[in-house]
Amino acid sequence: MGLSTTNTNESHRKKVLLLVRKDRNLSRIKEDGGFSDAPDTPKTEGIIAKNNAIDVPMLMLFRQNGAVDKGWRGTPFWWPVLYVPKNVKTVIFASEIKN
Repeated sequence: MGLSTTNTNESHRKKVLLLVRKDRNLSRIKEDGGFSDAPDTPKTEGIIAKNNAIDVPMLMLFRQNGAVDKGWRGTPFWWPVLYVPKNVKTVIFASEIKN
């Protein structure tokens, strides 16, 4: 079961919000020397997700240009980010149960 199928509001089940951003030029290496680990920005996409993904998850797709001068391999690619809705049901998962 996934985030879009467990909603208590039946009208929100099997629904996902979609945010698409294109023509991104994120550098592969951050200023601190580590690898970039998030194509979204908290001040832009984070605010959009926080204000809209209340009961329904949001899939954000970022199309990076993948330029060599930015540390990539010269090929565009899509970078997905899943934003969990604010009102998600809390679930505990265990792959093994020991007695």
